[in-house]
Amino acid sequence: MKKFAPIALNLLVITLVAYLAADAFYQVAESKVGAMPVVLAEVSPQASQAPQKTSPYSEYKRSVVQRDLFHTIKPKEPAVAPPPKPVEDIDLTSLKLSLLGTITGPEKYACAFIEDTKARSSDLYRIGDDVQGAQLRQIMRGKVVLHVNGRDELLVMDDDEKKARRRGPSSGPAPVQDSSGRDFKVGKEQINNALQNINQLMTQINVRPVFEDGKPAGLMLRRIKPNSIFKEMGLEDGDVIQGINDREIQDTEDILSLYQSLKNAEEVSLQIKRGGTPTSLNYSFE
Repeated sequence: MKKFAPIALNLLVITLVAYLAADAFYQVAESKVGAMPVVLAEVSPQASQAPQKTSPYSEYKRSVVQRDLFHTIKPKEPAVAPPPKPVEDIDLTSLKLSLLGTITGPEKYACAFIEDTKARSSDLYRIGDDVQGAQLRQIMRGKVVLHVNGRDELLVMDDDEKKARRRGPSSGPAPVQDSSGRDFKVGKEQINNALQNINQLMTQINVRPVFEDGKPAGLMLRRIKPNSIFKEMGLEDGDVIQGINDREIQDTEDILSLYQSLKNAEEVSLQIKRGGTPTSLNYSFE
C-alpha cells in the first residue's frame, strides 16, 4: 500500500496541472474571440421552408387558365371612334370662301375648286390641303367639309350659283358642227362669256377620274346639262377626255388646261374615247 501512494500522488498532481493549463488556455482564447464582431446571416422564410411539390393537375389547370383554351376570358374591346357627324348637321362655314365646283372620286384624284374671296384668288384643293387656316376634310358633289378650329364646317355652292344653274348658259350663237360630227366652229364671245362664270360652268358637268390597269386614263364626263356649253360642243355623257392638243390628261388638275385652252387658243383639239373608240373633237374659235 505504501508502495502505490507516491504513484497516486503523482497522477493527482499531473491531472491538476493539466486541468489548470487547459482552463488557462480556454480563458485566453475566449477573451480574444469575444472581442471579434459577430455577423449573423439573415435567413429568408422562403429558404427555410422546404420546397413544395406541385401536382401535375395543378400545372394542367394553370396552363388551361393562362391559354384560355375554353375562351372564357373576354378580350378587351378596342375603343371605337364616334361616327362622323352627318353632313346635314354640320353648320355652314363663315370663312370668306366660295365653292366653285368639285370633282369626286378616289381621294388621290378628288379635288375642289375654291375661291378665296378675301385674297381674290382661286385654286384646286385636295383632301388635306389648307385654305384660310382650315383643312379640307371631305369632298362631295357640290359641297366640301372643312375642319376649322377643332370643328367641322360645311362649304357649299352659293345660292346665286344654283339660280344661275336654272337660268341656263350665257346667250350666244350655237356652235356650228360640220357633217363629220368632229369639227366645230365656236363663237369666241360665247366661250369668253361661259368662262367668266366659273361657278355656273362647273355645275354644267360632272367629272370623275378613269383608271385602266391601275393607272390614270383620263376624265369621264357625266350629267352634262342639256343646254350647257359642253353639250353644244358635241360632248356626251360617258365621253372620256384623254388629251388636250395631244397632251395626255392624267389627273384632275389638267382640267384647268382645258379652260385655259378654250380661253386663249384659236384652235383646240380634244382626244376622247367614246363607246370605247378613240376619236378627236376639233374646235376653232371665231
